[in-house]
Amino acid sequence: MKDSLYKFGDASMEGEEKALLLFIFGLGILLALNFETALTASDEVTYMLMAKNFAEGNGFEIKNGMGDVMSVEYMVGTSNIFGEGDDAKIVGLYPQLYTILSYPFYIVLSVEGLVLMNILAFLGTVYLVFIIGRDAFDGRVGFLGVAIFTFCTYASSYAVAVWPHSLSMFLVAVSAYFGLSVGRFQGASFACGIIAGVAVGVRYQNLIYAFILFAWMLLEHRGKVGRFIVGMSLPVAGLAGINNLMFGDVLMTGYGNRDMFGLLKPVVLVPGVAAAVLAYLILRTGAHRRIVRDRRMLTGAALTLLVVGLFFDFSRVALLTFCADVFDLTMFPGNQEVGLKKALLQSTPVFVLALMSPLLKVGKYREKVLFLFGLAAVAPVFFAFMPNHGGEGDALNMRYFIESLPFLSVLTAYSIIELAAEHIRANRKNITVAVLVLAAVLWPFVSNNGYYMSDWFYRPVPVITSVVLAAAAIARSHRVWGAEAFTWVLVFALSYSVVTSSADFIVKKNTQDLLEGVAENVGAGVGNYSVVIYYHRRNSNVLAPLKLGKDVVLLDCERDDCKSAEYLAGQHIKEGRSVYVFSYRHETIPELDATANRLTMEHGMGKVITIKAAIT
Repeated sequence: MKDSLYKFGDASMEGEEKALLLFIFGLGILLALNFETALTASDEVTYMLMAKNFAEGNGFEIKNGMGDVMSVEYMVGTSNIFGEGDDAKIVGLYPQLYTILSYPFYIVLSVEGLVLMNILAFLGTVYLVFIIGRDAFDGRVGFLGVAIFTFCTYASSYAVAVWPHSLSMFLVAVSAYFGLSVGRFQGASFACGIIAGVAVGVRYQNLIYAFILFAWMLLEHRGKVGRFIVGMSLPVAGLAGINNLMFGDVLMTGYGNRDMFGLLKPVVLVPGVAAAVLAYLILRTGAHRRIVRDRRMLTGAALTLLVVGLFFDFSRVALLTFCADVFDLTMFPGNQEVGLKKALLQSTPVFVLALMSPLLKVGKYREKVLFLFGLAAVAPVFFAFMPNHGGEGDALNMRYFIESLPFLSVLTAYSIIELAAEHIRANRKNITVAVLVLAAVLWPFVSNNGYYMSDWFYRPVPVITSVVLAAAAIARSHRVWGAEAFTWVLVFALSYSVVTSSADFIVKKNTQDLLEGVAENVGAGVGNYSVVIYYHRRNSNVLAPLKLGKDVVLLDCERDDCKSAEYLAGQHIKEGRSVYVFSYRHETIPELDATANRLTMEHGMGKVITIKAAIT
C-alpha cells in the first residue's frame, strides 16, 4: 500500500488507476459541457456577493447601496445587518474562509470561477473516494466506491453550481484521508487538523466532522492528538479573528448568534456532555475495544441508547426527525405534503448497506469501518436534534448530508464486496448491463422530459427497496440467501439510485436554464444606476446577477412588509436612480403593487417601471 497520493505519470501506477484518471478527465469534460452559473437558491446569491465584494476590495461586507438609513430591505439573499448608523454593514451568514478560498477563482473568471472551483473540488473528491476506499480496504472497494459516488448519488448536481457544497465535501474528504494516513507518513495528523479547520471555515457544520476526526485520533492515535489540535487551531483562529474584526466578538457569526451555528443548544449540549463522560469512562477501562470487536455488544449498545432515548421528549423528536431525514420526509408531522424533496435513502436506497456496515463480519477492518461510519452518520444524527435545520429548502435532496456522501459510498462498496465479491467479479459485465437496462426501464416512472413525475413512485418505492435490500443483506450475511439472490435486489437498488441521481442533475440543470433566461430578460430591461424593488427572498436569484455589471440597489420589501421600501426608493430617486418593481406574472402581491402605484403617482412613470417576468 503506497504512503502518498499517486502522481501523474508515475511508472508504478497500475493501468486501472490510469483508467480512473482518464475517467475523471472525461467526467470533467461532461460537467464542463453542462456548465451553469444561474443561481437557484438565495444561499447562492449570498456566496456570489461575498466573493464579488471581497474581490472588489470591499472586504467581508456586501455593498448594496445602504447609506445613512439602516433598513432590512437592503439585505440580499441570506445576509444580516450588523452595527448602527454609519457603522452598519451587510454581511453574509456564512464563514469567511470561503471568501478567501474563492478569491483567485473569482478574480480571474468571475462567477464562472466559482463554478469551476466546485467542479474541480468534485473531481478531486471522486479521486479521494478511490484513495480512501483503497487505503482503508482494497482497490476493489475504491473503484466500486467511485462508481457509486459518481452515478448513484446527488453529489454531481452540486458540482455545477455556485454554492460551495462540493468544495466543502472535498475538504472533509481530504481531512478524512489524512486521518486514515496517520502513522503512515509524517505530518498526516497535523495536515488532518489544518484541513478540518479550513472545512469549518467554509461551512460551520463541518465542525461535527472535526469531532469524529478528533475521536479517531483519541482512540487510535492518541500520541498524535496534540498535532491535530494545533493544526486545526490555525485556520479556526484565523476565522475567529475575522469574526472579531467584523463583529467585535470571536464567537459571533453572520447568523447573529454567539453559539457557532447553534452547536451549543442545550438539547445537544446535555446529551453531549453525558456522552463525553461515558466515553471517558469507557476509554479508561478499555471497554471500547471489546465493544468495537464484538457485533453483539455493538448492537446491544446501540439498542440500549435507543431504548433510553425513548423516555425523553427531545430524543423522541430527534428519532422521528432522523427517520424522516434518512427514510421518508413525510414521516415528520406537518410534512405530509408530497414534493420533490427526498430523504437520503429516497435519493440513494443502496446506502442502506452503508448504514449496516458495522454489523458485518468486518474482522481486521472494524476500526476503519467505524471511523468511516462515524463520518457517514454524524450529519444525520446531528441534524436529528435540529428538526427545523433548514436543510430541506432550495434542493431536491438532503444537501446538509453532502459531506457524508463519499464515506457512505465507500462503506456501501465495502458492504457489497463483503457480501458478494466472488459472484459480482464473475458476473460484473452482466450485472453492469442489468443495472443500465433496468435504469432505462425505471426512467419513465421517475422523469418526464427532465422533470419529476409519478410522486407515488419516488416516495414509497425507494423506502421499500431499502428495507428489502437490508433484509437481503442480513439473509446473505447469515448464509440464508445466496449471493445471486442478494445481487438481484442490489441491481434494482443500484438502478433506482442511478435514475434518481440522473433525474436530480437534469431537473437542476433545467431549473438553472429557466432562471438564466429570466435573469437575462430582466437584465436587458433594467438600466444602470437603478433600484429594483422585489418581494420574496427567492426572487433575488434572478436579480442578483444585475449587480455583476451594473450599479443596482436591490430592495427586498417582504422583509418589512413594504413599510419602508417606498421611502427608501424615494431617497434613491433623489440621487438620480430609476426604480424598477419586479415580480412574476403569475404572482399577485397586493403590498408590492400598492407600493408601485404610490411611487408612480409621486414620481411619474418615467422614474418607476414595473417588470412582470414570465417563466417559460
